[in-house]
Amino acid sequence: MCMATTSMAMTCKVTEYSWESGTVTASGESVHLGGCACDFLPLGTQITINGNTYVVNDRIGSGESDHIDVWTDSTEKALDWGDIVTGK
Repeated sequence: MCMATTSMAMTCKVTEYSWESGTVTASGESVHLGGCACDFLPLGTQITINGNTYVVNDRIGSGESDHIDVWTDSTEKALDWGDIVTGK
């Protein structure tokens, strides 16, 4: 389940990305664990996905309204994660 700080639940596609996508986020921060990319929520929004909290600090750039990309420190982890769909 994806949950924004407004306690809004929604179904969305969640993927992971890593170093190969760059090291500086749309917010100007360096990539770090706990950060995520999302085109439909404002930068700085805290979201909870499957019990883990992330902060939107980057953009995917696709314009999708149901996709969140969580940053991880390992390409292997990102590839192992694959695409998951979370929701109610």
